[in-house]
Amino acid sequence: MPTPGVLSIENYTGVSRAIFTAIGGSRAKTLSGKNASIFTRVNDAFKDISSLDDLSFGEILSKLYDLLPDVIKMGMRKGYQLIKNIAGAIRNYFVNERNNNPEYRSTIINSDVVNSAEAYYGIINSDAQGNIIFSNGTKEAWCADTVSFIYKDICGNKLPKDFGTCSVKKMRDWGINHNLYTETSDMTKANRKKWILGNVKPGDIFVQKRNGESHVGIVTRVYEENGQVMFDSLEGNYSNKFSKVTRSSENSGLSGFISMQQYFDDVVFMKKLELATQKLPQLNLSNWGLSIPDQQNIPPIIAR
Repeated sequence: MPTPGVLSIENYTGVSRAIFTAIGGSRAKTLSGKNASIFTRVNDAFKDISSLDDLSFGEILSKLYDLLPDVIKMGMRKGYQLIKNIAGAIRNYFVNERNNNPEYRSTIINSDVVNSAEAYYGIINSDAQGNIIFSNGTKEAWCADTVSFIYKDICGNKLPKDFGTCSVKKMRDWGINHNLYTETSDMTKANRKKWILGNVKPGDIFVQKRNGESHVGIVTRVYEENGQVMFDSLEGNYSNKFSKVTRSSENSGLSGFISMQQYFDDVVFMKKLELATQKLPQLNLSNWGLSIPDQQNIPPIIAR
């Protein structure tokens, strides 16, 4: 394909503009040379796609495979970042478009987790029920056990080997160690409301580890009501049973949230990149300073 001339961002809208910005940077008004050529190829690959209804994050990456020879020439780290930026920009464009419709705010994985959790509603905190189901018969507080059990039940070996604990602190630490946890207690009230509304999704895990509270649960819905940001949840060991609870973003014990969807997206990206390297032996991920997840079975991820 011949290299196009100078391209202007003013000629593009929607997903094309998102791709343009990902390649040139947020302040770029024009693209030329190799950047213009890459833009033209990527834009052509996605110009007929109007939504992410049937397009996964992994499928976005598969459409970017033919860029690998070019980005290798740009240098490992720079090339990797470019592909990630383009894929993220395309995905985020459709995510932002679809977030206006509440029914698109969850993923297949997270929806399955919520549906699974619903099935345990009403289980009581006793050796014969709650403890035997979620804690293998161990007499202990089982809120974290419940979250661990339900996610493992749905996702199995799609989760990292270190996921799952009976400890609220260790569950939060897991989120921190995997860069999935966001602390909301140190945000201003306005910023906390905005962040929760824009980022917390059904299936995410809320964490309470402040003011003497120690508790976790699975978020099922996030909404605004009478000026307050609220979220519904399913929680083990609440009032001695598995309960449905409505909480406020201003709950004094609320510490933050663990984004499970972010984990699955990152795993899929890395796995797809690993598969791509099999087509290009000269591309060695170790040169990129990247590690490959140990999962063998990657779930089909549909963007929020």
